[in-house]
Amino acid sequence: MNVTILDGNPDVERVPFSFMVGGVARALVGAGHEVETVVLRERVVHRCIGCFSCWLRTPGLCIFDDDHPAILRSLLRSDAVVFASPLVAGFYTALLKTTIDRVIPLVLPYIEFSAGECRHPLRYGRRMPAMALLFDPEEGTEQEDVAIVSRALERFARNAHSRLLFARPLSDDPQEVRHAVEHL
Repeated sequence: MNVTILDGNPDVERVPFSFMVGGVARALVGAGHEVETVVLRERVVHRCIGCFSCWLRTPGLCIFDDDHPAILRSLLRSDAVVFASPLVAGFYTALLKTTIDRVIPLVLPYIEFSAGECRHPLRYGRRMPAMALLFDPEEGTEQEDVAIVSRALERFARNAHSRLLFARPLSDDPQEVRHAVEHL
């Protein structure tokens, strides 16, 4: 199985976070899976400005010349994507949000009716990988915060013709996380 881990930690000094993400990656590799960890703070990813050039002027391509096309290629090669992020003010980080917002070139500008909802059809005919969230709660994080961020990713997954496998704390045992990812 191919797995992409998107590490949305903006703070290079937050060593325990990076160590725990690495533990999950090692558990997956140890079980024979191909893993690519993308540390978003080390990449240049511009914010989406909503110009829709990726739909209309240059189909599938954003106007920004940055590192995001490589991230999209990694997602398209993957069977699962793990979003890893500290929770900041009850939500995943701006780094991760920016990256998620820029996935729009993978869908077409048309609308289709599916399962009682309107969605955009996939551009390349291949559904997005199954998705999972590993979060590191900040002090004061409440269950409602976790429910909100989980629901946001669940909606993103649904609109991307995928599904959210789980949302769980990064502090969970890496082998348990591996096992959950393996059961797509």
